[in-house]
Amino acid sequence: MTENNKIHQLIKELAEEKEISEERIKEIIIQSINKSYCSGENTGVSLHFEFDSGLSVYHTYQIVEKVNNPKREIQKNSELLKEGKIMGETFLLPLDIKNLPLLLSNEIRKQLQKDLEEANWEKQYRLFESLQGQLVWGVIQNFKENCCIIDIESKKGIGCWDKKELIFYPRRLLSSKEKLWFLVKEVQKKDNLPQVVLTRSDDLFLHRILENEIPEIKKKVIIVHHIIRLPGILSKVIVKSENLDANPLGACIGKDALRIKTISKLAFPEKVDIVLWSRDKKTLLFNLLLSNEPTELIIKQEKEWEVIISRWKGSLINDECRSKVLKKISDYLEINIHIRSLEESAVKKKENRRRVVREISIYKNVHIRSLEETDYKRGEKKYEKKY
Repeated sequence: MTENNKIHQLIKELAEEKEISEERIKEIIIQSINKSYCSGENTGVSLHFEFDSGLSVYHTYQIVEKVNNPKREIQKNSELLKEGKIMGETFLLPLDIKNLPLLLSNEIRKQLQKDLEEANWEKQYRLFESLQGQLVWGVIQNFKENCCIIDIESKKGIGCWDKKELIFYPRRLLSSKEKLWFLVKEVQKKDNLPQVVLTRSDDLFLHRILENEIPEIKKKVIIVHHIIRLPGILSKVIVKSENLDANPLGACIGKDALRIKTISKLAFPEKVDIVLWSRDKKTLLFNLLLSNEPTELIIKQEKEWEVIISRWKGSLINDECRSKVLKKISDYLEINIHIRSLEESAVKKKENRRRVVREISIYKNVHIRSLEETDYKRGEKKYEKKY
């Protein structure tokens, strides 16, 4: 195989391997040879390339009466003109490919590889730029100071996941090679390389999961009205539908709860609750707190509500998380909400009774003694007054 045929085969193989056009490979070869050959004593030399039957490289000269720049000019009566070809006022002197170590030169190989990598990075940038706002899966590769490095979809690309988001994820999940889903939040160019910023804390992450798993949401038959969320801990997805025949809760939960199970698995360890929207704020509040079995609503003022619940359940068992969720619910409903358990409510009622007794005693200037019966029925205590 001749040297030209080898180069032609090389161009074809590289184009297939790197999934870029042969024209782009030719551009890279031209750039690589120019950078390698036109340096040192050859600085200022101009080259011409032809790829008709492989690769032909020519040193170009301008034909002149008197030579001022021997690297770019040649005298019109020079004997050297017989060794090349003339195109108008330009002379092309062929370079011996064997003496130009294209395939053996480490410098050219290095430059070629660098340019191919840059082309690959550019291709990757365009790919992930088109995926911005969409879901991709990845596997944790390693940890850096401020982020977690993610191998996106089996070496399709490298992503960065902010370490601040890792706090709520179990160690076993972070140390395993388990597949995780992410939202492509942003694609940046840093040092001419694409940097894919991934997230699981953006509400759009959960919204995309819901769209993928619930066709009715993607078709907008069911609308996600609002998401109350503590990323990695708890989400309350409020859904509604303008279609009277639609069943928003049933569609989101799915037959045998298969849809909500899949959603919970993709969002793990986050607990996802589906909540039916209502125009009536009292009904909506009870729907939001349904898992905690609300039993009583006390409206103290227009914007001051108190809810009595049977128990704290699930993620809300943590006091800090509980207060954060209640704050988000209060902000969403634009109502200051206080929540007490049955036990807390009973203690509060007991304290209120004692306070009333003390105030009456002081006001009437008489001694009032309350006797609490030992039996406790339905959270009520009977009082007997003695003077």
